[in-house]
Amino acid sequence: MGKRPIPRQNNKQQQNQATQVATTTQTTAFYQGAIPPPEMLKGFDDLVPGSAERLIALAEQESLHRRSLEMQTLQANIVSQNHQNALNRSN
Repeated sequence: MGKRPIPRQNNKQQQNQATQVATTTQTTAFYQGAIPPPEMLKGFDDLVPGSAERLIALAEQESLHRRSLEMQTLQANIVSQNHQNALNRSN
Protein backbone atom coordinates (compact mmCIF):
# COMPACT_ATOMS: atom_id res chain seq x y z
CA MET A 1 0.00 0.00 0.00
CA GLY A 2 1.32 3.37 -0.97
CA LYS A 3 1.04 6.53 1.03
CA ARG A 4 -1.76 8.83 0.03
CA PRO A 5 -0.91 12.51 -0.06
CA ILE A 6 -2.63 14.70 2.55
CA PRO A 7 -4.81 17.27 0.80
CA ARG A 8 -3.34 20.69 1.37
CA GLN A 9 -5.41 23.77 1.92
CA ASN A 10 -4.66 26.74 -0.19
CA ASN A 11 -3.41 29.95 1.40
CA LYS A 12 -6.86 31.63 1.22
CA GLN A 13 -8.53 28.77 3.15
CA GLN A 14 -5.85 28.98 5.83
CA GLN A 15 -6.36 32.74 6.16
CA ASN A 16 -10.14 32.33 6.46
CA GLN A 17 -9.77 29.75 9.22
CA ALA A 18 -7.28 31.90 11.09
CA THR A 19 -9.43 35.04 11.00
CA GLN A 20 -12.80 33.60 12.02
CA VAL A 21 -13.91 35.11 15.33
CA ALA A 22 -16.95 34.34 17.47
CA THR A 23 -18.65 37.32 19.06
CA THR A 24 -21.06 37.09 21.97
CA THR A 25 -23.05 40.00 23.32
CA GLN A 26 -24.72 40.08 26.72
CA THR A 27 -27.09 42.81 27.77
CA THR A 28 -28.07 43.42 31.36
CA ALA A 29 -30.96 45.70 32.25
CA PHE A 30 -32.11 46.94 35.62
CA TYR A 31 -35.32 48.62 36.59
CA GLN A 32 -36.78 49.88 39.80
CA GLY A 33 -40.43 49.55 40.65
CA ALA A 34 -43.23 47.06 40.61
CA ILE A 35 -43.30 46.41 36.89
CA PRO A 36 -40.64 46.50 34.17
CA PRO A 37 -40.63 49.24 31.54
CA PRO A 38 -42.92 48.73 28.51
CA GLU A 39 -40.21 47.54 26.12
CA MET A 40 -39.12 44.88 28.61
CA LEU A 41 -42.73 43.78 29.18
CA LYS A 42 -43.14 43.44 25.42
CA GLY A 43 -40.01 41.29 25.32
CA PHE A 44 -41.39 39.03 28.04
CA ASP A 45 -44.72 38.82 26.24
CA ASP A 46 -42.98 37.94 22.96
CA LEU A 47 -41.21 35.05 24.70
CA VAL A 48 -44.19 33.88 26.78
CA PRO A 49 -47.53 35.16 25.49
CA GLY A 50 -49.66 36.57 28.30
CA SER A 51 -46.73 37.04 30.67
CA ALA A 52 -46.91 40.86 30.60
CA GLU A 53 -50.52 40.78 31.78
CA ARG A 54 -49.63 38.26 34.48
CA LEU A 55 -46.73 40.42 35.71
CA ILE A 56 -48.97 43.49 35.92
CA ALA A 57 -51.66 41.52 37.77
CA LEU A 58 -49.02 40.21 40.18
CA ALA A 59 -47.79 43.77 40.84
CA GLU A 60 -51.38 44.91 41.48
CA GLN A 61 -51.98 42.04 43.93
CA GLU A 62 -48.71 42.77 45.73
CA SER A 63 -49.62 46.44 46.01
CA LEU A 64 -53.04 45.61 47.50
CA HIS A 65 -51.42 43.18 49.95
CA ARG A 66 -48.81 45.73 51.02
CA ARG A 67 -51.42 48.45 51.57
CA SER A 68 -53.55 46.01 53.56
CA LEU A 69 -50.60 45.20 55.84
CA GLU A 70 -49.81 48.90 56.24
CA MET A 71 -53.43 49.59 57.24
CA GLN A 72 -53.39 46.74 59.77
CA THR A 73 -50.15 48.09 61.24
CA LEU A 74 -51.57 51.59 61.45
CA GLN A 75 -54.74 50.36 63.16
CA ALA A 76 -52.72 48.27 65.64
CA ASN A 77 -50.59 51.33 66.45
CA ILE A 78 -53.70 53.42 67.09
CA VAL A 79 -55.13 50.77 69.42
CA SER A 80 -51.80 50.51 71.22
CA GLN A 81 -51.57 54.29 71.65
CA ASN A 82 -55.15 54.44 72.93
CA HIS A 83 -54.37 51.75 75.51
CA GLN A 84 -51.21 53.59 76.54
CA ASN A 85 -53.16 56.85 76.89
CA ALA A 86 -55.81 55.12 78.99
CA LEU A 87 -53.12 53.65 81.28
CA ASN A 88 -51.44 57.05 81.63
CA ARG A 89 -54.75 58.72 82.58
CA SER A 90 -55.50 56.11 85.24
CA ASN A 91 -52.19 56.76 87.04
